[in-house]
Amino acid sequence: PSKLEAYVKDQVQQRIDNHNARNQALKLTPVERWEKSRAKLETDAKTSLQTAVYRIHNLSHPAELASSNRFKLGVHARKLELTGCAVIVEEPFELETGKTVRCSLVIVEGGQKALDKYHKQVKRIKFPDDPQGRPGCALVWRGTVAERFFNRQFLFRDLEPQGARGFLAHFKASHFLDLALALPDDHVGGM
Repeated sequence: PSKLEAYVKDQVQQRIDNHNARNQALKLTPVERWEKSRAKLETDAKTSLQTAVYRIHNLSHPAELASSNRFKLGVHARKLELTGCAVIVEEPFELETGKTVRCSLVIVEGGQKALDKYHKQVKRIKFPDDPQGRPGCALVWRGTVAERFFNRQFLFRDLEPQGARGFLAHFKASHFLDLALALPDDHVGGM
């Protein structure tokens, strides 16, 4: 190569090296990246606080699948800084009409973007269908709320039907259970 070609190649390489050095200097450390994503989730929750309620047919059987699904629900909620609870009820609820409904309830609260991500993750989880062939998980309700019902991180509770109503009443969220129990049998709920 001629002297001019060598000079141009050196200049190009110098620009590339400078570019890479600037990128490395501006690169966030893992702690800074985590703090940045957490700050985004907090500002998202401050702008519009939303709640989503899911009705899951069975979150306790089969045991291998249930523990995996519980783990996924909890991990995704914690990762997205969502509050809420999963109320797992093994016994069926008896309604005033004499009908029995078996369901567990997942309630999550957070910002709109975090709930969108959580919804995508919930859709990917393989829940067993109920004996009538309905989907294993259905979105009951999603909307904006004025304040949080749950002030703690995502928690799980295994309860009897009456204990579930009392537990949710403590957090002033028992109306979500009524919504889930009132769902028609063919409701898919945007899943």
